[in-house]
Amino acid sequence: MRYLLTSVMCVLLHVPFLHGQDIASISTGNWNEASTWNCNCIPPDGSNVTISTGDSVWLSKKPTTGDLTIESGAVLNTKNQRTAVNGNLQVNGHLYSNSSFTLGGTNITISGTGTINNNKSIDLEGSTVAFPSGTDLDILGTLSIGSGVIVSNLGALSIDRLDAANASSTWTNRAGASLSVFDRFLEGGTLYAAASGNTIHLEKNGKLNIPVPGDKYFHLEIAGAGQSVLTGNTEVAGNLSIQGGTFKSASYTLTVGGN
Repeated sequence: MRYLLTSVMCVLLHVPFLHGQDIASISTGNWNEASTWNCNCIPPDGSNVTISTGDSVWLSKKPTTGDLTIESGAVLNTKNQRTAVNGNLQVNGHLYSNSSFTLGGTNITISGTGTINNNKSIDLEGSTVAFPSGTDLDILGTLSIGSGVIVSNLGALSIDRLDAANASSTWTNRAGASLSVFDRFLEGGTLYAAASGNTIHLEKNGKLNIPVPGDKYFHLEIAGAGQSVLTGNTEVAGNLSIQGGTFKSASYTLTVGGN
C-alpha cells in the first residue's frame, strides 16, 4: 500500500497544473491542437491565454478562459464556437466572432487598439466593466450590457450597436472619453455622460432616438442622413453638433451650454 501511494504521488507531482496559468501561442493553428501552444497542451478552462504577434488561431470547440490577450498583428477567429472569457480582454490585433462571446467575472477591463468583428453579440455579464484610458477599439457588431452590469468608459470607442438589457444596465462616459455609436444606442438602459470633456457621437441613417442621460451630456454630436428625435428634456453642458439629417425635439426642451 505504501508503494502504491508513493507511486501515485510521484505521478501527480509530474502532472502540470495549468488551470489559471499563462499560456501563449507559438504558431498559427487550431486552438485545440497542442502544437499551437507553448505548453504543448490544449489550454485548460480558466487559463490566461495570449495569441502572440503574427499568429492566427481558430476554434473548433468552445473554450472558457481567464484573461484573453490578442497581441498586435495576431488574429483569433472563434468561428461558430461559443466563447466565454472570465477575466480581462485585451485586443490589439483582430478578434472575429461568429457566435456568442461572453465576458464575465467581476471588475474586468476591456482594452487595446485593435478591432472586434462579431456577427452575433459581445455580451457583458461581469458586474463591473471598464474600458481604461488609452483604449481605442473598433467594435463592428453589437455590444450588449447585461442586467445589473455597470460599464465605465475612459477610452475611445467606436461601436455599431450598443444594447442594454434593462434600466440597470449602466454606461458612464468618464472625463475625456469618447463613444461613437452607429445604430441602436442604449435603448432602455441608463446613461451618464456629464463628465468634463467627454463626447458622445451618434450617427444613423434611419431614425435615431436620443436617450436622456441620468445627468446630462457634455459634448453631443449627431450625424447621419436620418431623423434624430429627443426622447425627453435634454441638457448638453458643452457643445452640440448636428452634422446631417433632420432634428426633431418632439415637444421636449433642449438646453445647450456651449456652442
